[in-house]
Amino acid sequence: AGAHRWAPAGWSGLRPRYEHATFLPAAGPPRLWVFGGAHPAGNRSCVQVLDPETGTWQSPEVSGLQPLPRTFHTSSAAIGNRLYVFGGGDKGAEPVTDRQLHVFDTATLTWSQPDTDGDPPSPRHGHAVVAVGTKLFIHGGLAGDIFYNDLFCIDVNDMRWVKIPATGDVPGGRASHSSAVFKDHLYIFGGIGPEGTLDATYKYHI
Repeated sequence: AGAHRWAPAGWSGLRPRYEHATFLPAAGPPRLWVFGGAHPAGNRSCVQVLDPETGTWQSPEVSGLQPLPRTFHTSSAAIGNRLYVFGGGDKGAEPVTDRQLHVFDTATLTWSQPDTDGDPPSPRHGHAVVAVGTKLFIHGGLAGDIFYNDLFCIDVNDMRWVKIPATGDVPGGRASHSSAVFKDHLYIFGGIGPEGTLDATYKYHI
């Protein structure tokens, strides 16, 4: 096959879904993990994992209290071997109501809900989440017809939620936007707000 060509990977076993979270743990053999997501028959709460060398998806047995089914939850929120999940969508534009931080450990296949201090973000979905070192940053999101523009941080070493004061040219409320960290800045792009789709990029010094 030539360069720059798409081709089916030929992998099977993944249950159909969209608006899910996908992540690669930082350590251990390469594995692609998938959690949650939407399906016409109802949102999913299962965890599946791909071994890219064998091309097989598996549905491992997990222990602990797993999150309720959800969609449009956190993504890109892996620190070490752990996936951190906060919020997500329930039905229509409504989010799940729990404000717990859910942690999935890929080494032990265990879900947990650690105790946290401080005031966590309100229920939401479509928010942007990035991991920087031992910190998680959560920006924006949607609940019903409310678009959030707030920014929260939690350091997984002390598990304390902090709402970061907004200064500068603060982005308006938005959801379904993308986010990334490069060097010492958090970048967000696009999304949808009360007036429709957005095309601006903002950066925040972290």
